[in-house]
Amino acid sequence: MFSYWRNKDTGHTHVSLAGTEWPLDDYDQVTPEVHYHNTPTSPMPFYVLLNGVVKKIDLDEHMAYEHDAMLSQENWDKYHRIAWTKISKKVFVSTVFLSIDHGFSFWKNAPPVLFETAIWMGKGGVQYQNRYISIDDALIGHEEAVKIAKRMCWK
Repeated sequence: MFSYWRNKDTGHTHVSLAGTEWPLDDYDQVTPEVHYHNTPTSPMPFYVLLNGVVKKIDLDEHMAYEHDAMLSQENWDKYHRIAWTKISKKVFVSTVFLSIDHGFSFWKNAPPVLFETAIWMGKGGVQYQNRYISIDDALIGHEEAVKIAKRMCWK
């Protein structure tokens, strides 16, 4: 279903649909076993947010939480939703916990980027997006995004 490509210099791994040719010469195709998370070749950690506290977890724990999150909207909200504000019939602001480091900070020895705020506009999708390191920053970012959405008068 997926093909894995690893940069020869950095070890950074990208995923593409199976059968897709990777257009860059400095990547090798690797097997999922080589790519597998939390191994020396791909040290990407996983996280869970429990009662407002971020905890680093392994792949098995991550899969268990994500499986549980997918069982219902209530479960998804419990593990991922931080804030949600309806602006109009078609516009809302959503702030979520991502569970994986979207800043790929583990390569840079930096704090993980685990939260995201987005302004969604009907079928137009995401109109604004910002990511954060802490839940406090994400909540401040959520309020800023609400102000932006209201100011832009997206109805």
